[in-house]
Parts: sequence; structure tokens; C-alpha cells
Amino acid sequence: MEEEGVVGGDEAQDIAKAVVLLSASWSSVNTCHVFAISFFTLGTFAQDAFRLIRDVQNGTLDDLIIIHEDLCTVVFNTVSAYSLWFVLHWFTYGAGVVVHIILTSEELLDNNQTLSVKVYISCLLVCYLYVFALPCFCAARITSSCAGVYEKINCTTSEDWNAGHPFRDRHNIALFISYAKDRRCGFKVG
Repeated sequence: MEEEGVVGGDEAQDIAKAVVLLSASWSSVNTCHVFAISFFTLGTFAQDAFRLIRDVQNGTLDDLIIIHEDLCTVVFNTVSAYSLWFVLHWFTYGAGVVVHIILTSEELLDNNQTLSVKVYISCLLVCYLYVFALPCFCAARITSSCAGVYEKINCTTSEDWNAGHPFRDRHNIALFISYAKDRRCGFKVG
């Protein structure tokens, strides 16, 4: 006869499994959110770079390139700072998936699963997909935001720029677009 409040061997093992899975998932989700915040901020920097370029008065093409270089420097420094995080993220993500499969394989093979077990396993699967997709989305967004700077500029006409702005001359826009495409400011690791 078991005493009330005493946890049996199987129940203790189930609790340990749940704690391990929850801890792995929680840490992966939190690190992804820190990453996402940093990279959403970079998108704001890209928008600000376009604003700074647009507001230049009586500048030169070099002034505009300097503004874009400042954006690229911030982007590349941030991406470089997260390089180690990528390794750790994918390691913890991979470890989390392996642990999830090992610890839930019995439940997956059991035909008598309760609804709560199915919901639990489904929630963990959604969590793993979220942890995988969020960094990919953020990386694509920062590349798109940086490319958006020169794409917006390319869609302008001379009349869209203030008098004295270097982009009143379409030749300068073509030179800037060529520079920006060659610079490839955006997300890349390695």
C-alpha cells in the first residue's frame, strides 16, 4: 500500500521526463526570443538608414554610402556576435528533438494514448517547429530589410528627392544600387 504524497517509480520517471523536456524547450524558446528582438531592431536600423539617406541635404554620393556602411557595420557586428548562438541553438534544438523522441517514443507507439498525452506531444512538436522557424524568419527579415533600402531608392524618381540631393541625378542612384548589391548587407554566417 502506497502512502499518500509518495511518488512511485514510474510517476517519478514521468515527472523527470516532463521536467527535462520543459527545460530544453523553455531555454530554446527564450534564446530564440532574445535573437528575434535583436534582429527586429536591425530592421528598424534599416528603416532609419533609408530615412537618413532621404533627408540628406546638399550631400555627395559618398555621404549616402557612409550611411549605408554604418547600417552594414551594425548588421555584420550583430550577426557576428550571434555566430556562437547559432551553434548553441542548433545543438540545443537537435538535442531537444532527440530527447523528445526518446522520451515520448513509448507514448507514440501506445495505441491507448489519452487525449492529454496527444495534446502534450502535439504542443511539444509545435514548440520545436516554432524554435526552428523563428530564427529563419528573423534572418530572412533582416536580409529583406537591408535589401529594402536600395529597393526603395531604386523605385524613386528625381522628383522624389530634395533639391541638392545626390539622387536627383539617376546616375547616382544606379551607382548606389550597384554598390549596395555588391556590398550584400544582410544576414549571413561564415
